[in-house]
Amino acid sequence: MKTVIKILICTLFLISTTGSLLAKSVAIITNKDNSAASIEKGALEKVYTGRDVDSFLPVDQSGAIKEVFYKEVTNKNIAQINQLWGQIVFTGKGSKPPELDGDAAVINWVKSNNKGLGYVEKSAAGADVKTLLTLEISAP
Repeated sequence: MKTVIKILICTLFLISTTGSLLAKSVAIITNKDNSAASIEKGALEKVYTGRDVDSFLPVDQSGAIKEVFYKEVTNKNIAQINQLWGQIVFTGKGSKPPELDGDAAVINWVKSNNKGLGYVEKSAAGADVKTLLTLEISAP
């Protein structure tokens, strides 16, 4: 009986620590010269769903970070986001954000665009860009 209890305790411990290991801190970044000091999650959602095309020029990042970012910010999966952007592009109301590979590419793009807005792992965001918001995101 003691062995079963120990196994259950170890299993619960592994489950609880695994969830925290999968959590990532994602920094929402912009150009250092951009006048914005912060951004709220609701405003971020508007930018990344094409409802605000004037405030920022958003850039996407390929890979798993994109999926968890959109799920956290918009509560939509990538297929839904692609469908949404397809409608926006078709009606001429905006252009889908470019998609780059990796944190370094996003940081370089944001540095070269005054209205640039991107998302990277928090540890990658340095002094070359301005962090507007940090999100704690759990991986799927």
